[in-house]
Amino acid sequence: EKKKMSSIGLAVRVTGHEDKDEGGEKFTVFVLKVTTKTLEWIVKKRYSELYAFYERIEHDAGGCPPFPSKKITMFGFNSNIADERRQALDAFFQSLIKKQSITSNGQIEILEFLEVYIRLPTVSRRDYLWIEAADVSEYNNEIDPAQWEQIQNSKPIIEGYLWKRAVKSGKNFRERYFKLFPDASLVYFSSKTSATPRGLMKLTSDYFVADSLMKENGFQVSDLFMTYHLAASSPEEKMYWMHVLAGVIRQLEPSDDDESTTTRIPITITTTKSTTPTTTP
Repeated sequence: EKKKMSSIGLAVRVTGHEDKDEGGEKFTVFVLKVTTKTLEWIVKKRYSELYAFYERIEHDAGGCPPFPSKKITMFGFNSNIADERRQALDAFFQSLIKKQSITSNGQIEILEFLEVYIRLPTVSRRDYLWIEAADVSEYNNEIDPAQWEQIQNSKPIIEGYLWKRAVKSGKNFRERYFKLFPDASLVYFSSKTSATPRGLMKLTSDYFVADSLMKENGFQVSDLFMTYHLAASSPEEKMYWMHVLAGVIRQLEPSDDDESTTTRIPITITTTKSTTPTTTP
C-alpha cells in the first residue's frame, strides 16, 4: 500500500522529558515535537501511553523498530534513565515514520496519537488516507438546470477567484470564479460577470479538503470519484477557502458518526472583503 503520511511532511522528534507531580502522583512525560509542512506543535505523553501505542501499532506497522524496555534497574527511575528512554523513543519514532509498510489503520492510529487530525482540522482522519489522490479522475458533472435554478438566487457563503486545473489536459490551470452556496453546492463560472456556471459540485459528507502539490497555494476538494484541484492567489486565501469548505462538509456529517469527536470548524460569515475571497454578510 502506498504511503500517505509523507504527503503532509510528517516528522516527529522526542526532544525532552518533564517530571510531573499531580495530587502526590509523580511521573515523567516525554515531549514530542510534531511537524508537518505547515504547522508545528508539542505532544506530551507518559511512558505508559507510549508503550500502549507501540502495542497497538506493532501489527499494522509490519514490525516496529526497537522500543525502550519497560524494565527499570534496581536503582529506580532517574534522569539518566529518562534521557536514555528519550533517545530510544526518538529513534523509534523517526524509524516508524519512515516505514513504507504501514497499513491504512496503522496510519490512522499514528495520526490520532500525534493529534494530527486535531491540529490540522481541514481534513478528517479518513481524509489523510487520500491526500495523494492525484490519480483520481477529474471530470465535470452535468449541471442540472432545475438544481441551478433553485440555488442561484440564494446568497453564497463565500465567493471569489481561484485557479482550477483543466479537465482535458490535467495540467493547465485557469482562473475561474467560484461560489459556495448554503446547500453545499460549489459552483464555478468563467468570470465574476458570467451568468451561466461552467460546473457544479454538490458536496456531501464523503468529500474532503486537502493540500495539493500541483500548483503553488494549491488544494483539492474530492470524494475520490470527482476531484477539483484548485489554487488561491496567496497562502492566506488558500487557508480561508479550505477552512470554510471543510466547515461546510463537517456540518453535513451525521451527528452520531464515529468521527463526531473530530474538531469541527464553524462557518464564519464576515463582512464583504475588498479582495477575493468574499463572504456574504
